[in-house]
Amino acid sequence: MTSEFEILNTQFIGYGNPNGKYWFGGIEGAAAFDIRENVEKFCKDLNGKMYIPDEPGVTAKTRKKMGSKYTKIYDAMAKIVLMHREGKQEVGVDEADKYVDEKLFMEFGDNFQINLYPLGKRKVNYWETKYNDMFGFKNKNEYLCKVRKERFPEIRKFVEQYNHPERIIVCFGVTHLDDYINAFGADLLVQSGKSSRIYTDQKHRLLVVDFPAYGWFGDQEIKDTVQIMRGFGN
Repeated sequence: MTSEFEILNTQFIGYGNPNGKYWFGGIEGAAAFDIRENVEKFCKDLNGKMYIPDEPGVTAKTRKKMGSKYTKIYDAMAKIVLMHREGKQEVGVDEADKYVDEKLFMEFGDNFQINLYPLGKRKVNYWETKYNDMFGFKNKNEYLCKVRKERFPEIRKFVEQYNHPERIIVCFGVTHLDDYINAFGADLLVQSGKSSRIYTDQKHRLLVVDFPAYGWFGDQEIKDTVQIMRGFGN
């Protein structure tokens, strides 16, 4: 494997402020690395950091470039934070957009995000064949095995290092329950009893919910998620 992949796989963990109360877990990024030079620049700019903040306005630019479907997950994150933190029953589109553009994953914000898998792809089941040459893989399976073996333990150590009593972790993608258990250190994820597909580990204050982009996680699912979070206390 290339040195750049080792950085992305075992050094770089996520975005935002790990001291924040609201953590989010994702399967992977939706934007693929296009050329090797961009990978090299990203890794160089990390300069040894395990996490970095987003810059204000970045998501607005991404939304304009790639469409609202790409950023729908961020809208859901914003609504979850605002509804839980401020005791609201609903959050308007403009309010959520403003939070995403100005506060989500910012340096001094109250939220953080980790992706299970470090290389972005257009679809979870897809494989960017150019990654074989860019990072030194034989195939997708080799990539998945290496991430599970080497990155997941690093994520778990990071999660434990920044643990604090009020932290809540919301992970998107019920198809990857086992991966979230292994990477985030959950003991047991059980169905919430809601009509929404929500799995919880109350001991670790962790939830796994559906992914928003395909209409599986809408306003009712967000309300159910926030209600469960309120049951954790604090």
